[in-house]
Amino acid sequence: MAQLTFSMPKSLTDKLDKIGNTAGYASKMLKAEQDITYPEVIRRLEQHRESGELISSIKKTTPKMDKNGVWRAQIRPSGKDYKGVSNNEKMLSLEYGTSKQVATPVFRPAKEATESAAQEGAQRIFNEAVKL
Repeated sequence: MAQLTFSMPKSLTDKLDKIGNTAGYASKMLKAEQDITYPEVIRRLEQHRESGELISSIKKTTPKMDKNGVWRAQIRPSGKDYKGVSNNEKMLSLEYGTSKQVATPVFRPAKEATESAAQEGAQRIFNEAVKL
């Protein structure tokens, strides 16, 4: 699946556990990271626009704790285009290439470009939690 996943380190969730309301703050921190990275993903997809269906299919998931106790959120394509082709399949072909198409990554460079800003956004939320 073509997706950009944000996960929170266990050490950070342990610190939030000590404060209380882990779910509320972990969710806010991941949303802050998504909000910073999402526009960069869309900007990088603009150069590959044909119909705009792939761009409009890119969604942010709700932050959730997985079965291992790690908080995760994603930015990923969903649904199918008007021809019935999965937008996830199109994104995979774009991100990793095919035998007939050169790879033109979108998710990895978008995450790398916004990594420090996203971490700062999450850090602001964490600092608010610590002050309480």
